[in-house]
Amino acid sequence: MYAGVWLALAALLAGDVGEDMFGAISRGGGCVRHAPRPEIGHLVVIKDLADVHLAFKGTPTTAVLEQRRHPPPDRPLRGGLRITTRCEQGCCVDGLMAADKVLLAPELDADDRRTCRNGWVDRVVRVAFQDRAVVSVYVARSWFDAGAAHANDQLRCRSFDLATGRPLKLGDVLERAEAQHAIDRTRRALRGGAFADFTLTPAGIRFQPGPVRGHDVQFCAEGRHPAKSDQILEIYPR
Repeated sequence: MYAGVWLALAALLAGDVGEDMFGAISRGGGCVRHAPRPEIGHLVVIKDLADVHLAFKGTPTTAVLEQRRHPPPDRPLRGGLRITTRCEQGCCVDGLMAADKVLLAPELDADDRRTCRNGWVDRVVRVAFQDRAVVSVYVARSWFDAGAAHANDQLRCRSFDLATGRPLKLGDVLERAEAQHAIDRTRRALRGGAFADFTLTPAGIRFQPGPVRGHDVQFCAEGRHPAKSDQILEIYPR
């Protein structure tokens, strides 16, 4: 159990949920310039991630990330983390390593390879938060299938336990029933507002600095059409 999340979730689990119970969210190290939505949380879009190459004019319409054709050098990060990029068939994907542990494999999956036969895929990983126990990342993708009218984009956040290397879900930091209760209440809070069609999933969590054990948790609601959305809404109950 990651006890620090209780401070972040106490209000969510204790009473009625309304727009005014969601406050401002810390920037978590300055990786992204958040678009503030004080009544709900912060909207994060791919183009605001730090140090990413945006698509040039003339690339397939709607592509946010530039197509990379050659892997850049590894990006060593503090705490023994490393971003490693692999490219094949003109498609490049970032992975995340923690010493000898693979947190996010720098590999194309079967769907990516099908796309790469006639199009391209680019996946960028950027660290949003890390301490000695956990790391949270933004995972951004742009891809294009030959013959399609436009490219697609996707932004997600994911978190990992550094001791084991395994991905974390809300159920890893709360008891299962309490985690589901928190998700249900947050979904009800989103319903009927400007972000009603954003999707909340147990894997979509992001840690940030907190007063207990160094971190608290946020929900990352994925934008409209989650498989093809370049934005997420970070929600931090106070």
